[in-house]
Amino acid sequence: MNHSLRLLAASLLALLTWLSVGPAEAQPSQVPRAIVLRFEGWRAERARQAVVTELASFVELVDEEQAVDAAQALGVDVSTPDGMAQVVENLGITLVVTGSVDGRGRRATTTIVVVDPRGNELSRRDGPSPRRRRDLPDIAQAALDAVNEAQQVLDQQRQAAMQPEPEPEPDPMAYEPPPQEEPEPEVAWRQPMILAMGGLRVRSVSTTVRDASFRQHFFAADPYPEIDLRLEARPLAERSDELRGLLFAAEGSFSVGINYVGGDGQVRGMTSMHFRVDAGYGYTIEDILEIGGTLGIGLDGVFLDDPDGFPSQLWTYFRPGVFARVRAYEELVMVEGGLGGRVGIDGGDVAPAFGPGMFFGGVDLYLGLAGILAEGLTWSARFGYSWQELSFDGAGGAFGNGQSGLDETFEGRFLVGYAYR
Repeated sequence: MNHSLRLLAASLLALLTWLSVGPAEAQPSQVPRAIVLRFEGWRAERARQAVVTELASFVELVDEEQAVDAAQALGVDVSTPDGMAQVVENLGITLVVTGSVDGRGRRATTTIVVVDPRGNELSRRDGPSPRRRRDLPDIAQAALDAVNEAQQVLDQQRQAAMQPEPEPEPDPMAYEPPPQEEPEPEVAWRQPMILAMGGLRVRSVSTTVRDASFRQHFFAADPYPEIDLRLEARPLAERSDELRGLLFAAEGSFSVGINYVGGDGQVRGMTSMHFRVDAGYGYTIEDILEIGGTLGIGLDGVFLDDPDGFPSQLWTYFRPGVFARVRAYEELVMVEGGLGGRVGIDGGDVAPAFGPGMFFGGVDLYLGLAGILAEGLTWSARFGYSWQELSFDGAGGAFGNGQSGLDETFEGRFLVGYAYR
């Protein structure tokens, strides 16, 4: 009988011990109460909204309206540090989330800082620029990591306050920091992957051929408009090595229904076109200057409806060139220029008109301004000149026995478009 009583007493004692200890360990930790203050910097509100949306599922958020109402009830100014401290204490807030965006564009960095009600920093995280929508989840994740770390710091502080004696500090000699990966080198000025533009090209054309009798054969057209298109691709622009400078470009312009006055004073019609493709490389120096070179093939043509005084023209040429671009004010205003050589491949109808054998070559150059505005909108204004010298073998043709000649073009190009990064 005594043995049974002792067994019952031991069982009751174990049950009471489990009831007093077990439930306390099973209680979940309290959900922290937090407020997200306004962020500072470029596109700061966009980054803050991403943080608020992410934290709403993990903490009890106090919005700005609640803070303003509490400040009015307390009679304090919420814009001052002391006033905000009183509001934070009154609302029972344990975490205060602040943030800032340093820099602009791709190079910007979003910094998330979490402090306690007394303003002591608990954690800090860095995120990407809020420039692109796809970067916002990374900013939100950085904020969530900072809040989780801050909550862990507060929990450690509470546990340390409950312990009468501090734990011995670990031996610093025994600590081995984890290996860190080398960060990728930052690209100071990253060019767009795709640049697509369209607009207007205004050009004038003048071609003159002198024959063996010193007679001048010529064609000239006053400035007239063409529809102008340009496409530039840098498929490896996202890379951090030297391959990011590889580029491909294509441009073209055309015009139909244009009239010109012939040498006999009669009005005639013509069709004009220009087309060129290039492949090359651009090298960026710091974040100010880009220089590069290209190799390409071009076509320039003026097709006359009634070529009785001068033949239609279609120049096909090989073009090696160089270019440079300088940032005058970030990417909003850039000064650009280029110079290219022209090595004749085919002279179209001009060769048989003045001599079966013909060689031509020359140069073209341009100078202008360009820029990339917010959300990828881009613009360009260029002014250019091309010059080609013609040389015939003197064997003669349908329009005369050609000796030498000159082809010139002045142009202005005004384009708008979109730059995709």
